[in-house]
Amino acid sequence: MSRKKIVIRTALATSLFAHAGASTASNGNMVPGSDRHNFNIFCDVAGKQTFTVANKKGLGSLQVARNIYVTEADDGRKLITFKHGVTVASEPGSYTAAENENCRFVER
Repeated sequence: MSRKKIVIRTALATSLFAHAGASTASNGNMVPGSDRHNFNIFCDVAGKQTFTVANKKGLGSLQVARNIYVTEADDGRKLITFKHGVTVASEPGSYTAAENENCRFVER
């Protein structure tokens, strides 16, 4: 099974999604494929991990993510909204990425 990875540079997220053919909703741009597949989310600033949704011990219900949307805020930050869970992504969640923060969305 191939793994797809989408890297979001906060300043380029909107144009990346537009060119990737992502769907647009009132709540932002959907990460392509996140409506059909489980994803991991990894965010970092200068290589230091700041937020993770991944299959790692101790993360509780932050194991898988689906229906991931990225919305650009007026101040340059990105709001990431998603469904999360242990094996089934059903709980709503969100994360606000700083302007200089990079987030990767990796299909599992």
